[in-house]
Amino acid sequence: MMPASDPTSRPAPKFSIVVLTFNSESFIVPCLESIAAVQYPDLEVIVVDNASSDKTVERARATGLYHILIPNTANRGCAGGYNDGWRASGGEIILFLNPDTTVDGNIAGALAEAFAAHPDAAVFGCKILYPDARRTFWHAGGIVHPNGMTGHRGKDEPDTGQYDSVCEIDYASGCAIAVRRDVLERFGGFNEDYWPGYFEEVDFCWRARRAGYRILYVPRAVVYHHESQSFKLHSPSFFHYYYRNRMRFVAYNYTFRQMLTRFLPFEYRWWRQVPEARGYRLRQVRYYFEGVYFYGRRRFRRKE
Repeated sequence: MMPASDPTSRPAPKFSIVVLTFNSESFIVPCLESIAAVQYPDLEVIVVDNASSDKTVERARATGLYHILIPNTANRGCAGGYNDGWRASGGEIILFLNPDTTVDGNIAGALAEAFAAHPDAAVFGCKILYPDARRTFWHAGGIVHPNGMTGHRGKDEPDTGQYDSVCEIDYASGCAIAVRRDVLERFGGFNEDYWPGYFEEVDFCWRARRAGYRILYVPRAVVYHHESQSFKLHSPSFFHYYYRNRMRFVAYNYTFRQMLTRFLPFEYRWWRQVPEARGYRLRQVRYYFEGVYFYGRRRFRRKE
């Protein structure tokens, strides 16, 4: 499926692409077809389906453009599905993809070169564009604000070359995130407490940085994203899972001092100034209590 590289070059590390699906029948075929066009000498494709109720699995099977298909009987969430995928893979580098993406044919080569050039990096993010003629940015690396809110560098900007340099970022979007296998094994993969989605990749990047690794953005690794098919952007489901898992992220990763000096001042300003906060204040109070529970669980685990 993948053409061989120049035999005189250094052997390329095995590269695995894990595509996680959930009711993705409209997207899985073009996603797999774009991966089939990737130019890389040793690449495997793994599809993990999180108990879709549509024809996602049938359409994926009909293409034959994969090496392993894992049809889960229950929705394992983003973290659980990604964990199933990398554990079934053999790659030294694993690229995790949402199904509503298509990829540039050079993506594996660009990421493998970046990993070789930056051995101190654990995670690489991609240049993620909307599939429009203007080449508009969806993501050029993630930003984490002091209260755990996240943002995308370059969001809705036309791509004019302003984000064409490798650089450090706070996190890489789980839409298209590449990770070293040995780091996944060291941390046990993604934290499945972030069910069904949001913040599992932010948490992983935070833990990797705390362990001394770098998180880098690679502009030559290009992905096109149709955005948020599982949870419609700004829907009640989106807000529920996003804000709930934000508090889990803060509870798991902030020290008590950071809670006081980083989280609380910024959170107070968010409550006062951001219009969307007003409609979710009562619900957010519930998430604060959940955050306290997870903070206590984290402290308890440390003592075990």
